[in-house]
Amino acid sequence: MVSLSRMALIAAAMVPVEALAQEAASTSQRLALSPQAAGRMARGDLESLLLPGGQFLTGSHLIANEGYLYTRPIETGFPGLCQHDQIIISYSAVSQPGVAARDQPLVPYAIRTNVEYRAIQDRVKIPEKGVLGPEPFDGACNDYSGKAEGWFTATDGYTAARGYNALQAVAARLRAGTLKFAKCDYAGGETSCRDTAIAAAKGDHLGSITRCETAWPSNCFNIATYSEAFVVRTRGGDSIGPDDILSVEAEQQIVVT
Repeated sequence: MVSLSRMALIAAAMVPVEALAQEAASTSQRLALSPQAAGRMARGDLESLLLPGGQFLTGSHLIANEGYLYTRPIETGFPGLCQHDQIIISYSAVSQPGVAARDQPLVPYAIRTNVEYRAIQDRVKIPEKGVLGPEPFDGACNDYSGKAEGWFTATDGYTAARGYNALQAVAARLRAGTLKFAKCDYAGGETSCRDTAIAAAKGDHLGSITRCETAWPSNCFNIATYSEAFVVRTRGGDSIGPDDILSVEAEQQIVVT
């Protein structure tokens, strides 16, 4: 029987995968466990994935209705692109007579997760078809820890990698002065759209990357920041560079609090 003491390996920072592997249970050992023992082991496995830090955020009524935890970053299969899971715990206040809202006890009632991505180099590599990328614990992502700026959501790793490269190509063209916005619906005009796109390419306030409809074989990406949403259309294919940008449009985001 494999010891459940792997939780003791979790220090205040990342634990090398080699250390975890020394006490990790095999498939045969896991399938032989009772439901209770399997539950204890799975909870220990979950704990081993979590970074030590977390945070609570308030909602519109200034109640800390959500808590956030993050798993340690791993490779995505696209060199230069990392991913982790954002775990969100929802809380509900238990009303007590005469107790101020912020002093009422909070009880957890639900959990959900988001996959987030972060590029750690200027361009993400797209492996050729049939070529496997790095394993989860191989590469530079495992040397990165903490909840820093630059994490964003995406439909999947493939969309994140290609959309990020498209954003880098847009920023390169904007810095060179060889690209104009087909649409810039922003109070600050072309300059604000340009500055926001270039900042997003550096990871500043980048929110999400998703695909959008376009005529084949072109690519289309919706790239959202905290203040603007960009629609970037490129030539088809995975190797997206500055010369592949067909158009870029920008709309101001309406943020509801």
